[in-house]
Amino acid sequence: MALSLPTSGSLSMLTIANWFGQNPSSSSTANSVRLGGTGTPWSMNQIVFSSTNSTTPSSNRRSIADYRGAKFAMFSNSTRSNVYGSSYSNLSFGSFACYFGIDDRYGTNSGMLYSYNRGFPITLDFQTISGSLSNISIRVRTGTSSTLQTLSVPFGVNQVSFIGNYYYLSISMPFEGSSWEGLVIASPGYHSSYAGQGNGYHKIALDLEWPRASSSSFGPPLKDEFMRR
Repeated sequence: MALSLPTSGSLSMLTIANWFGQNPSSSSTANSVRLGGTGTPWSMNQIVFSSTNSTTPSSNRRSIADYRGAKFAMFSNSTRSNVYGSSYSNLSFGSFACYFGIDDRYGTNSGMLYSYNRGFPITLDFQTISGSLSNISIRVRTGTSSTLQTLSVPFGVNQVSFIGNYYYLSISMPFEGSSWEGLVIASPGYHSSYAGQGNGYHKIALDLEWPRASSSSFGPPLKDEFMRR
């Protein structure tokens, strides 16, 4: 499930920075965090509060309290209004799709990832529980492009990671009778020199299967016929 910044209790600038992937091992991190204004490559203000399809924040003045409840997440729809939980199952056609987004506690989406990715690296980590990663097709949309790109999985591996400026992820079964059960962890990365270490990651357990079609002439319609309609 997606992890939100605490809505109560203590909250520091360093926690906010680490949540979205700024290097937690850097001795200068605390001094380089910018809650307001803009920065290079980004201020926290730009990451969480940019206006739609831009990296320009709605205000240059921010306090720590403004960041409470903010999160990076996987959403089931392009408007980023419905966040996936901790698990998802599709045993009919074995597909899964999500949009990445960052929103504040009021559900307002940041333009950093809505509706495209304006330069915010995301690490995708796939970990197999059962089945084979060779059984799934992984495709993404990157940057401001609507083109689907296929991510190549080395044969025989049980775990694989990718880093890129993704805003959309699609997982599907390439053929009937294939299945995969595993974990997908999406982590925010702040900028390209330090990607995928954000504490505010979203982890989801997937159970995907595309069963073989029934050969009985008296059974239900074949699933591939249904999909072509």
